[in-house]
Amino acid sequence: MNLDPRVRRRLEEETPGRRWVLETLSAASERPLHATGALRTASRDARKLRSRERRALWDVVYALIRHRDALAHRVGQTDWPALLDAWLADATVPTDLPDAIRLGCSPAIAADLRRTYPDDLDAWLDASNARAPTTLRVNIQRTTREKLQSRLARDEIETTPTGAYGLDVVGRANLLGNPAWREGLFEIQDLASQKIAERVDPAGHTVLDLCAGAGGKALALAALGGKVTATDIRRRALDELRSRAQRAKTRIETRHLDGTGVLDGRRFDRVLVDAPCSGTGVWRRHPEFRWRLEPTELDKLGTLQH
Repeated sequence: MNLDPRVRRRLEEETPGRRWVLETLSAASERPLHATGALRTASRDARKLRSRERRALWDVVYALIRHRDALAHRVGQTDWPALLDAWLADATVPTDLPDAIRLGCSPAIAADLRRTYPDDLDAWLDASNARAPTTLRVNIQRTTREKLQSRLARDEIETTPTGAYGLDVVGRANLLGNPAWREGLFEIQDLASQKIAERVDPAGHTVLDLCAGAGGKALALAALGGKVTATDIRRRALDELRSRAQRAKTRIETRHLDGTGVLDGRRFDRVLVDAPCSGTGVWRRHPEFRWRLEPTELDKLGTLQH
């Protein structure tokens, strides 16, 4: 990770930036099950910092979460100031560490992953400890990938094609402030989620997105030509979905699941159920998720999915 020398100097000294990083890490690690909430709170607190510095400091926070156990193994200490100083001195992480230390998860989870993916785990470990790419899903109902790529380039946002209709952003950009986003020409969506929508093959079919949440996949299904009904138990999530659909100029029917049979026996050609899962697939984007997963949670998740 290439850290701006000026940011590095601020982190080496007692500055507001260093204090914010350490306070954020402490708040997240003190309550692992609620680490994501602590990071969201920290995000609001970070607004007092300069934007360029804020982005760099977020990278440092996530790097330390990913490599906490490896750094502690190196220096023989677990307090965050010592780990931050160790990371600033040398950000490289050895690859010959035990799986659990390298990944920063429980030994039982690491052993289970090794049994499940004996040939692919090392590559997966490296990917999970890397910064996730920023990927856009082009709203192909409204534009083409080539037209959007050219338009973003005029705004000095460089992208490269990925998947069937995605774009990976090179470097950083203020995407939510870009006019093309406000016009609904793209959504920020990981490639894996885009591929799930493709696998549903929604074109010309009625599709039920049963656990739609804020509707990232529902929007993708509609963009691919599906007649989508999206349901969820969370009203706020469906409110967000309706706002996103309006921006994308996409028609999606929403229904709040409240246990009263709101679908009235309707039948659908396709049904997508994105049930609660372990979250291991998004550890590079949400590295704090690895702190909260224990073997007993896997059994609970199975029951919850059913």
